Amino acid sequence: MIDSSKFGLVGVGTMGRGLTRNMTSAGIEVSAFDIDSERLSAAREVGARPVNGIGGVCAASDIVGICLPSVAAIRDVFEGSDGLLSEAREGQIIVDFSTSDPNLTREMSARAAETGVTVVDAPMLRSEDAAWAGTLVLLVGGPEEAVEACRPAFAAVSENFIHCGGVGTGHTFKLLNNVNGISMHAAYSETFVLAKKLGLNTDKLLQVLRSGLSGSTILEAMTHRILDDNHEHQFAIDVALKDVTLFCRLAADSGTTSVMGDATRHLMQLTSLAGYGDDTMTRVGTALAGISGVSFDSGGVSED
Repeated sequence: MIDSSKFGLVGVGTMGRGLTRNMTSAGIEVSAFDIDSERLSAAREVGARPVNGIGGVCAASDIVGICLPSVAAIRDVFEGSDGLLSEAREGQIIVDFSTSDPNLTREMSARAAETGVTVVDAPMLRSEDAAWAGTLVLLVGGPEEAVEACRPAFAAVSENFIHCGGVGTGHTFKLLNNVNGISMHAAYSETFVLAKKLGLNTDKLLQVLRSGLSGSTILEAMTHRILDDNHEHQFAIDVALKDVTLFCRLAADSGTTSVMGDATRHLMQLTSLAGYGDDTMTRVGTALAGISGVSFDSGGVSED
């Protein structure tokens, strides 16, 4: 019988710290591990109980969540010498809150099932602020019984979770969602740069976009900040590049086209190669402006 009040968490960085805070506030005991001691200390401050390694997390918890920045890190956490495939015990549930490759999710699920361990994917929609406030939306894939066992934790960290289907479907839906937002941001960025190059009033352009069908959550949450040269961190270029690359791979594997996806991937790669990989998405506008000989910090067209 799963004890839903005993939750482990591997990875307590930007998003994981918010998950920890809201689970502990809901009375769930969170045992945490992170390779970064500062992040682990920050998680302790919001109620987590630090433990030694992944083995320590598995020993202390019935449900183990992972919240990691890359596909490589996810594979390592599963397959490493102190990894989930060797340390998780029969009857446990592993929840992957990361954005990952659905094929990897299904592979790890099949291997975990050999020892009686169930994998559920539950990637997060919305921002770091939503993780802190407990207002995420989770896209969940996995068997109904396991999802229900995770319900108390999911309810603590989100305002809604959508059970998308079998294992891997949560990660698939997350990629489909993300590529739309990233592609929209790329299109807005190009629009603003062209308007700047043409000497148009970009504030008026923003007013026009907001007034018609081109208005969107992406425009309001992120893209409009390009005009103010405001690059407060929200979503890293290299994370966006990872997500779009995974989307394009899914499209190629399934035999469908990804014309917009491929174009967006190239733009994210260009921005990363320009030195903005660890920086935020609004730097797409900066990279394009540099190529086009314009600037958003001067109020007009700059000459090369």
